[in-house]
Amino acid sequence: MVTYQDQPEMKIITADYQSSGFNDERNDFTISVREVQSFSEAEELFQEMADGQSQSGFFGSDLGMPQAGSGGIDTTLEPTEDGEMPNLPPGGLLIVGIVAGGLAVQQGGFDPNSPVTLLGIGLLGLGAVVLGLTYRVYASDGMSAAVEYLILIEEENDNGSSETQTETEPEKTPPTPKSMRGDIYFERADQECEWCEERTDSPEVHHIEPRSEGGPNEYDNLIALCPTCHSKADKGGISKTKLREKVSRQNNQWSKEI
Repeated sequence: MVTYQDQPEMKIITADYQSSGFNDERNDFTISVREVQSFSEAEELFQEMADGQSQSGFFGSDLGMPQAGSGGIDTTLEPTEDGEMPNLPPGGLLIVGIVAGGLAVQQGGFDPNSPVTLLGIGLLGLGAVVLGLTYRVYASDGMSAAVEYLILIEEENDNGSSETQTETEPEKTPPTPKSMRGDIYFERADQECEWCEERTDSPEVHHIEPRSEGGPNEYDNLIALCPTCHSKADKGGISKTKLREKVSRQNNQWSKEI
């Protein structure tokens, strides 16, 4: 450990360093970590510190040094060319929250009074929030919508509103209103899968023309499917033409009953 005015500045480890259990000093992102091959390299680092007279926290970044190890591991998020930080999709936030949070808690020694442990708990909380939101999307719109939620990046346009599509893509349709889902499942489908006609207690309303391609929330474009048939439809195992024909017949029968 290298200190400056009693403040920890850097950890220096040798090439033959072996981690003990889960404690690997190379993964300590609370301070700059450098791996050296010889005593002369360590002397050069000390000289750079003396010349820079760094005071507190990650002086290595001021000297243009990598954050950890001879492999040049960089645990920072670099700004993009326009100066903004990279925008992660919810799935990325979930991974960062769980992985980085777990590492931070481990580095803090599970001490609730340690700032590093508290940071880790906060990151784990972020991961839990994203996981909860993902489950909410899954319960409402099915697995495909949950996966789509995890991988899409929301970008702000010039007037500040969020969008998940590029200028060349059609506007994504919002989720199906609860009232429409109820009409389709309880009234038109009579609590059955409208394709295999088996009773299902876990219906998933499928957009024949996908939401991502602008498929509307209209009864002619929506069909209630069991999870198995929904998965087949998403993968193209059931053609859109057959689904539309089935919905057309269902609507005709429904209108006669009404």
